Amino acid sequence: MVNACDINAASLIAFTPCVRALNGQSCACEKLNEGRTMNGKTPVWDIATRIWHWLMVLAIPAMWFTAENGYMGIHLTLGTILVGFLVFRLCWGIWGSSTSRFAGFIRGPKSILTYAQTLMKPGYTPHLGHNPLGGLSVIAILLAFTVQLGTGLFASDTDGLNYGPLSHLVDYDTSHLAADVHETAFNILLALIALHILAIAFYARIKNTNLVRPRITGHMEGNEKAGLKKPGLIALLVSLLISAGVIAYLNL
Repeated sequence: MVNACDINAASLIAFTPCVRALNGQSCACEKLNEGRTMNGKTPVWDIATRIWHWLMVLAIPAMWFTAENGYMGIHLTLGTILVGFLVFRLCWGIWGSSTSRFAGFIRGPKSILTYAQTLMKPGYTPHLGHNPLGGLSVIAILLAFTVQLGTGLFASDTDGLNYGPLSHLVDYDTSHLAADVHETAFNILLALIALHILAIAFYARIKNTNLVRPRITGHMEGNEKAGLKKPGLIALLVSLLISAGVIAYLNL
Protein backbone atom coordinates (compact mmCIF):
# COMPACT_ATOMS: atom_id res chain seq x y z
CA MET A 1 0.00 0.00 0.00
CA VAL A 2 1.46 3.35 -1.04
CA ASN A 3 1.30 6.46 1.12
CA ALA A 4 1.20 9.73 -0.82
CA CYS A 5 3.55 11.31 1.71
CA ASP A 6 6.24 8.73 0.86
CA ILE A 7 6.48 9.93 -2.73
CA ASN A 8 9.49 12.14 -3.45
CA ALA A 9 8.48 15.78 -3.04
CA ALA A 10 10.14 16.81 -6.29
CA SER A 11 7.94 14.41 -8.28
CA LEU A 12 4.78 15.81 -6.69
CA ILE A 13 5.49 19.34 -7.89
CA ALA A 14 4.21 18.34 -11.31
CA PHE A 15 0.76 17.47 -9.92
CA THR A 16 -1.77 20.30 -9.53
CA PRO A 17 -3.75 20.07 -7.38
CA CYS A 18 -1.58 17.80 -5.20
CA VAL A 19 -2.52 14.23 -4.48
CA ARG A 20 -4.51 14.16 -1.26
CA ALA A 21 -5.06 10.48 -0.84
CA LEU A 22 -3.84 7.17 -2.14
CA ASN A 23 -5.40 3.99 -0.77
CA GLY A 24 -7.52 5.99 1.62
CA GLN A 25 -4.64 7.80 3.32
CA SER A 26 -4.37 11.60 3.30
CA CYS A 27 -1.37 13.90 3.40
CA ALA A 28 -0.69 17.64 3.52
CA CYS A 29 1.04 18.08 0.17
CA GLU A 30 -0.04 21.71 -0.11
CA LYS A 31 3.14 22.81 1.71
CA LEU A 32 5.59 21.11 -0.64
CA ASN A 33 8.98 22.78 -0.47
CA GLU A 34 7.59 25.91 1.15
CA GLY A 35 10.11 28.71 0.68
CA ARG A 36 12.14 26.82 -1.93
CA THR A 37 12.47 27.41 -5.66
CA MET A 38 12.01 24.70 -8.24
CA ASN A 39 15.78 24.21 -8.62
CA GLY A 40 16.26 23.41 -4.93
CA LYS A 41 17.71 26.79 -3.95
CA THR A 42 16.45 28.69 -0.92
CA PRO A 43 16.11 32.51 -0.91
CA VAL A 44 18.15 33.86 1.98
CA TRP A 45 19.15 37.53 1.39
CA ASP A 46 16.82 40.16 -0.04
CA ILE A 47 18.03 42.62 -2.67
CA ALA A 48 18.14 45.59 -0.27
CA THR A 49 20.43 43.74 2.15
CA ARG A 50 22.71 42.61 -0.67
CA ILE A 51 23.01 46.08 -2.17
CA TRP A 52 23.74 47.54 1.28
CA HIS A 53 26.43 44.93 1.93
CA TRP A 54 28.31 45.50 -1.32
CA LEU A 55 28.03 49.29 -1.08
CA MET A 56 29.75 49.02 2.30
CA VAL A 57 32.47 46.89 0.72
CA LEU A 58 33.13 49.76 -1.69
CA ALA A 59 32.51 52.66 0.70
CA ILE A 60 34.86 51.73 3.55
CA PRO A 61 38.01 51.62 1.37
CA ALA A 62 36.84 54.86 -0.26
CA MET A 63 36.54 56.51 3.15
CA TRP A 64 40.06 55.38 4.08
CA PHE A 65 41.53 56.53 0.75
CA THR A 66 39.95 59.99 0.87
CA ALA A 67 41.09 60.57 4.47
CA GLU A 68 44.64 59.36 3.86
CA ASN A 69 45.09 61.45 0.72
CA GLY A 70 43.56 64.67 1.98
CA TYR A 71 40.32 64.62 -0.05
CA MET A 72 38.41 65.78 2.98
CA GLY A 73 35.53 67.36 1.09
CA ILE A 74 34.76 64.02 -0.55
CA HIS A 75 35.45 62.23 2.74
CA LEU A 76 32.89 64.34 4.60
CA THR A 77 30.28 63.92 1.86
CA LEU A 78 30.77 60.16 1.83
CA GLY A 79 30.56 60.15 5.61
CA THR A 80 27.16 61.80 5.71
CA ILE A 81 25.89 59.41 3.01
CA LEU A 82 27.16 56.46 5.01
CA VAL A 83 25.31 57.71 8.08
CA GLY A 84 22.15 57.49 5.97
CA PHE A 85 23.10 53.98 4.88
CA LEU A 86 23.67 52.99 8.50
CA VAL A 87 20.26 54.36 9.48
CA PHE A 88 18.72 52.31 6.68
CA ARG A 89 20.38 49.13 8.00
CA LEU A 90 19.17 49.84 11.52
CA CYS A 91 15.63 50.32 10.21
CA TRP A 92 15.92 47.15 8.13
CA GLY A 93 17.12 45.32 11.21
CA ILE A 94 13.80 46.15 12.88
CA TRP A 95 11.21 45.65 10.15
CA GLY A 96 13.14 44.25 7.18
CA SER A 97 13.23 40.70 5.84
CA SER A 98 13.42 37.78 8.26
CA THR A 99 17.15 37.10 7.83
CA SER A 100 18.06 40.78 8.17
CA ARG A 101 16.14 41.50 11.36
CA PHE A 102 18.18 41.69 14.55
CA ALA A 103 15.63 39.48 16.25
CA GLY A 104 16.43 36.80 13.69
CA PHE A 105 20.14 36.44 14.39
CA ILE A 106 21.06 37.93 17.78
CA ARG A 107 21.84 35.03 20.10
CA GLY A 108 22.88 34.70 23.73
CA PRO A 109 26.32 33.53 24.97
CA LYS A 110 25.15 29.92 25.44
CA SER A 111 23.94 29.59 21.84
CA ILE A 112 27.12 31.18 20.51
CA LEU A 113 29.35 28.89 22.58
CA THR A 114 27.38 25.80 21.60
CA TYR A 115 27.62 26.72 17.94
CA ALA A 116 31.37 27.41 18.21
CA GLN A 117 31.87 23.93 19.65
CA THR A 118 30.10 22.34 16.67
CA LEU A 119 32.63 23.95 14.31
CA MET A 120 35.29 21.66 15.73
CA LYS A 121 33.30 18.60 14.64
CA PRO A 122 33.15 17.06 11.14
CA GLY A 123 30.38 18.11 8.81
CA TYR A 124 28.38 21.31 8.68
CA THR A 125 24.75 22.29 8.10
CA PRO A 126 24.46 25.82 6.64
CA HIS A 127 22.22 28.27 8.47
CA LEU A 128 19.45 30.17 6.77
CA GLY A 129 20.91 33.65 7.31
CA HIS A 130 23.49 34.47 9.97
CA ASN A 131 24.71 31.69 12.22
CA PRO A 132 25.22 32.61 15.92
CA LEU A 133 28.87 33.61 15.44
CA GLY A 134 28.03 35.46 12.24
CA GLY A 135 25.30 37.37 14.05
CA LEU A 136 27.78 38.37 16.75
CA SER A 137 30.16 39.56 14.04
CA VAL A 138 27.44 41.68 12.41
CA ILE A 139 26.55 43.36 15.70
CA ALA A 140 30.21 44.07 16.48
CA ILE A 141 30.80 45.58 13.03
CA LEU A 142 27.64 47.68 13.21
CA LEU A 143 28.58 48.97 16.67
CA ALA A 144 32.09 49.92 15.54
CA PHE A 145 30.64 51.51 12.41
CA THR A 146 28.12 53.47 14.46
CA VAL A 147 30.81 54.82 16.81
CA GLN A 148 33.12 55.61 13.90
CA LEU A 149 30.48 57.51 11.93
CA GLY A 150 28.89 59.10 14.98
CA THR A 151 32.14 60.58 16.27
CA GLY A 152 32.97 61.78 12.77
CA LEU A 153 29.90 63.99 12.84
CA PHE A 154 31.32 65.91 15.82
CA ALA A 155 35.04 65.73 15.01
CA SER A 156 37.35 68.52 13.85
CA ASP A 157 41.06 68.72 13.11
CA THR A 158 43.59 70.81 15.01
CA ASP A 159 43.33 73.79 12.65
CA GLY A 160 39.56 73.64 12.45
CA LEU A 161 39.75 73.48 8.64
CA ASN A 162 37.96 70.15 8.43
CA TYR A 163 35.05 69.37 10.70
CA GLY A 164 31.95 67.27 10.91
CA PRO A 165 28.49 68.72 10.26
CA LEU A 166 27.58 68.61 13.98
CA SER A 167 30.91 69.78 15.42
CA HIS A 168 29.40 73.19 16.22
CA LEU A 169 27.25 71.50 18.87
CA VAL A 170 30.26 70.58 21.07
CA ASP A 171 33.25 72.46 22.46
CA TYR A 172 36.82 72.40 21.14
CA ASP A 173 38.13 69.65 23.42
CA THR A 174 35.15 67.39 22.83
CA SER A 175 35.50 67.83 19.09
CA HIS A 176 39.15 66.76 19.21
CA LEU A 177 38.31 63.82 21.44
CA ALA A 178 35.70 62.80 18.88
CA ALA A 179 38.37 62.93 16.18
CA ASP A 180 40.64 60.61 18.19
CA VAL A 181 37.82 58.14 18.86
CA HIS A 182 36.83 58.38 15.19
CA GLU A 183 40.27 57.17 14.11
CA THR A 184 40.48 54.45 16.77
CA ALA A 185 37.03 53.13 15.90
CA PHE A 186 38.06 52.87 12.26
CA ASN A 187 41.06 50.73 13.20
CA ILE A 188 38.79 48.49 15.28
CA LEU A 189 36.40 48.30 12.34
CA LEU A 190 39.24 47.18 10.06
CA ALA A 191 40.22 44.46 12.55
CA LEU A 192 36.62 43.20 12.69
CA ILE A 193 36.40 43.19 8.91
CA ALA A 194 39.65 41.19 8.75
CA LEU A 195 38.16 38.61 11.14
CA HIS A 196 35.03 38.55 8.98
CA ILE A 197 37.10 37.76 5.88
CA LEU A 198 39.05 35.07 7.74
CA ALA A 199 35.77 33.48 8.82
CA ILE A 200 34.57 33.42 5.19
CA ALA A 201 37.83 31.71 4.20
CA PHE A 202 37.42 29.19 7.06
CA TYR A 203 33.93 28.18 5.96
CA ALA A 204 35.03 27.92 2.33
CA ARG A 205 38.16 25.88 3.07
CA ILE A 206 37.22 23.77 6.09
CA LYS A 207 33.44 23.52 5.92
CA ASN A 208 33.13 23.61 2.12
CA THR A 209 30.50 26.35 2.39
CA ASN A 210 30.49 29.36 0.09
CA LEU A 211 29.18 32.37 2.03
CA VAL A 212 29.93 34.89 -0.72
CA ARG A 213 27.74 33.49 -3.49
CA PRO A 214 24.46 33.91 -1.53
CA ARG A 215 25.42 37.56 -0.94
CA ILE A 216 25.46 37.95 -4.72
CA THR A 217 22.62 35.72 -5.88
CA GLY A 218 20.41 35.94 -2.79
CA HIS A 219 20.04 32.13 -2.67
CA MET A 220 21.73 29.25 -0.92
CA GLU A 221 21.82 25.59 -1.85
CA GLY A 222 21.15 22.45 0.12
CA ASN A 223 18.85 23.90 2.77
CA GLU A 224 15.45 22.35 3.39
CA LYS A 225 14.11 25.05 5.70
CA ALA A 226 11.47 27.59 4.75
CA GLY A 227 12.99 30.47 2.87
CA LEU A 228 13.16 34.21 3.22
CA LYS A 229 10.17 36.17 4.49
CA LYS A 230 10.15 39.56 2.84
CA PRO A 231 8.55 42.75 4.15
CA GLY A 232 6.17 44.85 2.13
CA LEU A 233 7.01 47.78 -0.12
CA ILE A 234 5.94 50.25 2.57
CA ALA A 235 8.67 48.99 4.92
CA LEU A 236 11.28 49.60 2.21
CA LEU A 237 9.95 53.06 1.36
CA VAL A 238 9.83 54.13 5.01
CA SER A 239 13.44 52.97 5.52
CA LEU A 240 14.58 54.85 2.43
CA LEU A 241 12.71 58.02 3.40
CA ILE A 242 14.19 58.04 6.92
CA SER A 243 17.68 57.49 5.51
CA ALA A 244 17.26 60.21 2.90
CA GLY A 245 15.96 62.60 5.56
CA VAL A 246 19.06 62.01 7.72
CA ILE A 247 21.39 62.61 4.77
CA ALA A 248 19.52 65.79 3.79
CA TYR A 249 19.66 67.13 7.36
CA LEU A 250 23.41 66.53 7.67
CA ASN A 251 24.05 68.33 4.39
CA LEU A 252 22.01 71.46 5.16
